[in-house]
Amino acid sequence: MATMDDQAKQAFTAASDWSQQIMTLSTAIVTLTVTFADKIFGDLTTAEKALLVIAWLLYVVSILGGIWVLTTLTGTLAYDRDVVAGDVQQSQLQASVQVFPFIIATALIAVFGILSLGNAPEPTPTPTPSHASSPLETS
Repeated sequence: MATMDDQAKQAFTAASDWSQQIMTLSTAIVTLTVTFADKIFGDLTTAEKALLVIAWLLYVVSILGGIWVLTTLTGTLAYDRDVVAGDVQQSQLQASVQVFPFIIATALIAVFGILSLGNAPEPTPTPTPSHASSPLETS
């Protein structure tokens, strides 16, 4: 039966936790920007739309990298041998596939936000009836 020391348990837990957190943030950012971009930022230019699409694609790559990290960690634990903290390093490639696209996508979202500051949608005026008479009018 395989064993795992406390340091290895902490390393696997930490790697799993941060991977899940990055996946959650990526999913939330994509969901919010897809849902509310036009309502919050108004009409978007072609460049702003391109920034969003590239950021969304990078977030998807990051999410897939996170799945790869978790799969690698699980696979490492499945071996019938003693597990040490250094075994977490086997997921370094997968972690970089998750982290770097996340960082770049987040920077692109920040640039998008800065560029689109002046795009806020104009409030729509409430129509007023043109034939309404005021109660103060006298005949």
